[in-house]
Parts: sequence; structure tokens; C-alpha cells
Amino acid sequence: MISPEQQQAYHEQSQFNIIHVDYGLDLPGRDKYADAAQKLDEWVADGVLIQDEKPAIYVTEHEFSDMQGRKRLRRGFIALLKVEPFSSGAVLPHEKTFKKHKKDRLDLLRATGAQMNPVFTFFSDPDGKAADILAAAATGAPDSAFDFVDGAHNRMWRLTDPDTIRALQKTIKKQPVFIADGHHRYETMLNFRRETRKNLGGKLPKDHPARWGLVYFCTAEDPGLEVTSPHRVLKNLPDFDPQKMLKKLDKFFSIQKTADNCALEDTSNPDAPHGFAMQIGPELYCLTLRKGVLNKAMPEISRALRELHVTVCSELIVRPLIGDSGKILDHVSYIVDPSEAAAAVQSGACQAAVFLPPFNMNHLMDAVETGQVLPHKSTYFYPKLVTGLAIYRYSV
Repeated sequence: MISPEQQQAYHEQSQFNIIHVDYGLDLPGRDKYADAAQKLDEWVADGVLIQDEKPAIYVTEHEFSDMQGRKRLRRGFIALLKVEPFSSGAVLPHEKTFKKHKKDRLDLLRATGAQMNPVFTFFSDPDGKAADILAAAATGAPDSAFDFVDGAHNRMWRLTDPDTIRALQKTIKKQPVFIADGHHRYETMLNFRRETRKNLGGKLPKDHPARWGLVYFCTAEDPGLEVTSPHRVLKNLPDFDPQKMLKKLDKFFSIQKTADNCALEDTSNPDAPHGFAMQIGPELYCLTLRKGVLNKAMPEISRALRELHVTVCSELIVRPLIGDSGKILDHVSYIVDPSEAAAAVQSGACQAAVFLPPFNMNHLMDAVETGQVLPHKSTYFYPKLVTGLAIYRYSV
């Protein structure tokens, strides 16, 4: 989601910005969903949006700088995915959703009959076959190229060769697709499919467009697949006292005061210590999980889930500090930029910040494949997808 200020700015930026359809303004006396549908129809009628003549898959590249300032390249593709319930195991989520957000997306889909923003997914490609196909497709002059406001350079190529498309489809067949970002959008697709089937008397034709949804695919092995965890910034802590806070955490962690940033490096070794950095006021501490704590402190949580840094942070840092003092969002903010999180503490606006290490993709996939739901705001996939690169319109 974007802020109200960003929403207004994008609306003013161009009369042809996709935000006029995907995220309309709430104006007095206006139905923003009906306005979105009218705008989409106008753009098609006026030739602003043109339907491709051939079926295609859209290969994309995002060239960007990661959180450490290193140059990265993420390659993927946009296509349609058959919408399946989570119980089928074909599509795997990793976080919970909120009814309010799903209602908004469903109201927009009903009105426009179109999807503008693909669900961000990834799949395993251990032999690199999909990566090779995408690399071969991403040659020559792109059909679209532009720089976005987040600094990422975006390129896109149409892939229309039937044999190449079939080869790419084969690399994903009979294996699960993991949702990285867009859980609300995917559940909206499910809800729309169920609603459409009900409206048609309980039977949905095999070729009905509601059976499919707009999805971005990336391989789990892609070196540009950047996933981190938002840092936890704590506020309104009951009886705030830095020394008492450290004492509560001492039974779980070895704590060392430091003048430098801790080494926050994830590992595939499940027995290795889990490390965090924590700032309380002007002081910075390194927290290392004590040996044997993982199983003793969280025996009711599955092994795959309790080995994740986000679970350790949630259960052994955040919960002990906020206690039973109310809703978690009353005490925790989620900030991706570590300098912004540190500034919130240094300014006195918040009392402490917990800095999480990078995410290990194997740990994430192991947890999700066992049906686990991760703590709120566990992952942040960067850069975000640009809305409107490709549009799936049911009525075409």
C-alpha cells in the first residue's frame, strides 16, 4: 500500500497513470469503483490501452540497488495462473490477510472485470531451466523500458513463441508456487471465482476467465530475489526501563553492548545461534540466542517455524516486552529501512528497535511447505512490482 500523500501525487502526475483505475480517490458523491471501470473502458476505446494480438508471456527485469547499496538484477515473467484453493497445495501462502483489504480489491474486480496488479510469486528452479529460458528471452531491445520512482530500472519483453512458452510452463508444472507478496489479491481471485461460480448456478465452465489470475513469477534461486524482514520498532512499552528490558531478555539471549553494528547474517544451519541487534535509546546491543532455548521456550511451535528469525523475535523479544498490554500494533511498527528505524528511537518517538537479519529462502520455503503461517510482517520482497505492466481483462 502507499500513503494518502503518494496516492494524491500519482493522481496528479498523469491523467493516464494506472492509479486512476487501481486505487481511485474517495471523493464526495462519487463511486470510485464505477469511476475506475469507466476510466478503463475509456482508455481501451481511445487506444490508450491496446490488446496484444498474440497470446504472450511477459518477461521482466528489475535492475536495482539493494538495502546495502549493491547492484542487483531480478528476472521473472508475468502470466496467468490457474486459481486454486490453498488446500490443493498448488499455491502456498505464508501470512494472514485482513478482510478490509480483500473487500476493496473484490469491489474493484467486480466493477472493472480486470486485474492490474499481479500477485508476486516464486517457484523452485534448481536445475536453472526456467532461468535459462528467461535469460534467452531477455535479449535485444525490450518492448518497454523505464525508471521507476524507487530507483529501479524496468525492462519487459513479449514472449510469443508457443514452443518456448510450453517449455517455460513445463518448468513449473507439478510443483507448488509460493506467494511472496499479494496474499490479499490472490484471496480476492479465489473469492471472485467462488462468487462467479455461484452466480452461474454452481458450475464454472472450464474456459471461464475467472479460473485464472494475473501473476508474476520469479525463481527462488534468482540472485536478484531480495527478501528481508521489516525491523521491529517498539513504542508505548509498559513501565519502560532499559535495564528491566534487558533483564527480561537475558534468560533467552546472551547480550553484549557494542559500539558497532552486529553481524546479522542468516545461516542454513538450524543449530547456529540466532543473532539480532537491538537499539535502546542511544545504546546498541547484540543479542545471541542461548543454546537450547529454541526448543525449551517454544515447544508448541513447529520446528520449521521456530527456527525462523521472525518467530524468535516475535515470541522471545517482542512478546516478553509488550506483555499483555494490548494489541501488538499498539506497540510495534514495521520499518524496512534500518536507518529510519534507528532514527525513530534516537528521536524519542519510539523506545527501542530490533534489527532482524536477512531472510534465508530455504528456511522460508521449508516453513511454508509444512503449512505454517508466519508472524505478521515477516517478509519484505524488494523491489515491489509496478502496477499496470500487464492487465488481465476478463471481458476481452
